[in-house]
Amino acid sequence: MRLNGPLWRISGDLTFRVNLHLGDFIVGTGPMTKALIDRSEYPSFPEKVYMNQASIGMLSSTTVAAMTSFIDSTGRFGSLLMSDDEEIEYLGNLRIVGGRLFNCNLTNVAILAGASELLGQLPSLMSPKSGEEILMVDTDFPALTRPWLQFAKTSGSCVQFVKDLPARDLTDTLCERIGPSTSVVAVSHVQYGTGTIIDVPRLTSRAGDVGALVIIDATQSAGAINVDTKLWGADIVVASGYKWLGGHGGVALGYVSDTMLRETPVLPGWMSTEHPFDFDATSVEYAVDARRFLQSTMSYVSVASLSASLNQLLSFSPDVRENHSKTLSRELFNGLNGSGWVAHHPGGSSAASTHIISLSNPKFSAREIYEQLLARGVICSTRNNRLRISVAAFNDSSDISRVIAALCNGQRVGAGG
Repeated sequence: MRLNGPLWRISGDLTFRVNLHLGDFIVGTGPMTKALIDRSEYPSFPEKVYMNQASIGMLSSTTVAAMTSFIDSTGRFGSLLMSDDEEIEYLGNLRIVGGRLFNCNLTNVAILAGASELLGQLPSLMSPKSGEEILMVDTDFPALTRPWLQFAKTSGSCVQFVKDLPARDLTDTLCERIGPSTSVVAVSHVQYGTGTIIDVPRLTSRAGDVGALVIIDATQSAGAINVDTKLWGADIVVASGYKWLGGHGGVALGYVSDTMLRETPVLPGWMSTEHPFDFDATSVEYAVDARRFLQSTMSYVSVASLSASLNQLLSFSPDVRENHSKTLSRELFNGLNGSGWVAHHPGGSSAASTHIISLSNPKFSAREIYEQLLARGVICSTRNNRLRISVAAFNDSSDISRVIAALCNGQRVGAGG
């Protein structure tokens, strides 16, 4: 089986797309959905179709320019052009943008070198008692689950997993499983492998009925769809900076609720204090806000990248960003209708996110199709023997058309042979 048929390019400036007939399939009818961010910001377009933001995000020219500017104007000169006070202020600028992303006060924004820097502390910080349960999803990202599995080995607490099933709403499953012994619920807002989305306000409401704490990993949602900590009511929210937020690796953001800010960090860093450059080695006095979770000097060029990329993303409202991915995902589902490709949750389902689509076809190996797509310049990924398609702010209808054409043509060839 091979993915046959011509590749084509369609300018992002076109208002309408052409009809392309592939056997019984018609690809690309209707008005053109344009990218939110100018595609000229990404040198891989139009040669490649990048639908893999859920793995590693592409960097826009604006983001790269911010990184280069920092290196050329500051970083290469050591401390010559960045004083101690300016270093603190530099991180403060990212906290301001992070507060906009999370819709929270600056006092609740933590800057991290990676999401695991905070996630790894939470079991000891929340410290469930012997016999109490931590509720998670058995196919969630390991950075969320492994700290709790290790903690349970010695604490007497118990990790309980639920399954993310195609025929069920995962929020329903979690809410039904929460009981009097549930101490912590730790789950991703959007599941990395299936695109399943959690109704966080409903989950936190149910958890509140039994006094359970809620941890939300928003790495696969923040930047793509709305992440509103005031609406959510979660205790902890984390988001890596190098995926949907469009930054470079080496920086992440966290939201720490007022309740959790009363807790003492498990891993004190030299920058966790109110005045880190006092260098008092004889005491441990934490900052009163989420800066108490700031560990140490980090990749400031990555801080520059995340500040720039967030400002670019946040120039579009959450509704605009979500409607963009919703429109493109609808085009994908419409184009794949009758092709044999099935999503983990059907398009339009309340359990399905609009920016991560997990596809399978019983006739094909996901890995084989992935390799053939890669050879055709369509970049996606495989997770749990399914294709994962990511719909980002720089994607447009021409990208969706090329994906549909490749998958439908591959299905037709496979069915005939």
